[in-house]
Amino acid sequence: MQAETVTAESREWRRAAAPALGAAAVVGIPAVLLRPETMPASTAVLAILIASLGLVPLAHFLARPAADRPAFPLFVLTGAFYAVFFGLSAFTAELLREPDTGRIAVYGWTWIDGIGATTQIAIVAGLVSMIATYAAARRPLLRLPRFTLPAGLDNRRARLAFWAFLAAHLAYAAVPALRGIASIGQLLQPAGFLAFAGFYILWRRRELGGVEASLVLLALLVDLAFVLRSTSTLPIVLMATMFLALEWALKGRLLWVCMLVVLISMPPLYMAAQIVRAPLWMAQTNVGLADVPMVLFKTVRHWAQGKGAAPSAAPGDAQWTRVLGASNTPGMMVERLRVSHISLARRINHAALMEEVVRSTPERVPYWRGETYRPLLTSWIPRFLWPGKPREETGWTFGRRYEILKADDPPQSINLPWMIEMYANFGGPGVVLGMGIVGVLFAFLEGFLSRSSMAPAEIAAGTAVVLPLFMQDSNFSLMTGSVVLLILAFWIALAAASKIPLPPARAP
Repeated sequence: MQAETVTAESREWRRAAAPALGAAAVVGIPAVLLRPETMPASTAVLAILIASLGLVPLAHFLARPAADRPAFPLFVLTGAFYAVFFGLSAFTAELLREPDTGRIAVYGWTWIDGIGATTQIAIVAGLVSMIATYAAARRPLLRLPRFTLPAGLDNRRARLAFWAFLAAHLAYAAVPALRGIASIGQLLQPAGFLAFAGFYILWRRRELGGVEASLVLLALLVDLAFVLRSTSTLPIVLMATMFLALEWALKGRLLWVCMLVVLISMPPLYMAAQIVRAPLWMAQTNVGLADVPMVLFKTVRHWAQGKGAAPSAAPGDAQWTRVLGASNTPGMMVERLRVSHISLARRINHAALMEEVVRSTPERVPYWRGETYRPLLTSWIPRFLWPGKPREETGWTFGRRYEILKADDPPQSINLPWMIEMYANFGGPGVVLGMGIVGVLFAFLEGFLSRSSMAPAEIAAGTAVVLPLFMQDSNFSLMTGSVVLLILAFWIALAAASKIPLPPARAP
């Protein structure tokens, strides 16, 4: 039996290799030939290789039987993240090349000549290690116990639990005093994903009435309004990804049109958020949620007109005047649009940021030697139990350590993606070993939290836990430190819901 399992696994990976290589040839050859003149051919070829490796998990996912696929494709999305942010971003890095110096502007005070082969080979080695360990560990880990809720949690009680989670999530977004409670956001923010995932599963299984479905849709719109008020695009990306992934898992189809709409709409949405973020944040003290549409409308209108002064007697006018400036030149709109494109290119360009770390370590900056992982020892302790627990400031420390931020810059955080963090701590061997651990970890999480045979509440809870982990945009301890407590909290809350006394269900 073990030999048959290994043979089936190897056969699936062989079937997955051909589509990945085919996509690399079809897309890669024109991309290399049509690359920007300032981009070396070797950089373009390695970028396509990295993107191709990022598509291998998707090809393997499609090669597996439907019953053997996880409910949420965590590993597939992780590969896509590396394909874009570490592979294809090498092409967008040319948008950051300054005409006068010929150098690529990474962040603030950091420039590089280009993305070198050493950096890209380290990325390739890390991805190969992650894919290999995932392939080796996936089937053995499936024999371990999975996340299981009490049998008494039928779908009627699960719906009540979903409403409780959703109410708590919306209260957290609406009530500033609630957001001030230590550590509560680590539970109530993902609680919203759990509730929406659970309702979506019940709706697709035709177990959610029309009135209740309409109320869930209204709650989703309210939640998106709070997200837009903060001008953060990540929750929108995660929510759209979650719904598309669940649809794929439940119905066995990928909504290509919806996916293309999301992919096409996210860049302009991100650029719009960059344009309005400063005036909106500065005006938040005087603007309520009902005023947000008018704030956005007036900000975009004055941006488009190249004006700085907004009509009087409106929230935040003084802030708009300071932030947007008083320029009225015809080229101002074009200039701001160009700056927004550059901001987006910089946001996804982790390959350029890794080049700076590889170039500086250890010649200028010594290895961190595991210092950034130290918070894992204490991050699982809730702050209300330990008020003096050290705060997670790795992003700020990283920016100062590599002189991306200067001493007189205001406090801010620079994202430290997982692979770059591994190199900053232990160099190339750290990338290979660390990404190998990630492969095993994700094989375990998919087997423990995301099996298609699970009950709706179990799938919803598992999806809420693993959903953010594919976007490995911040340091490891910040993104994973609360995972164990989150699983435990969801299990306790849903187990308690299984004890809700309800009359026997009527026969259909």
